[in-house]
Amino acid sequence: MEFRHLRCLMAVVEELHFARAAERLHIEQLERPPETPDTVTHLQ
Repeated sequence: MEFRHLRCLMAVVEELHFARAAERLHIEQLERPPETPDTVTHLQ
């Protein structure tokens, strides 16, 4: 996992909303990286 993916994941967790997380990170659209399902499973 890259650091930028972790930053995005943390923003989504804290904001509970993809669009608000993207706005907070100053990016146009927050896209879920392909490894997200594995990452979430790993974190559980």
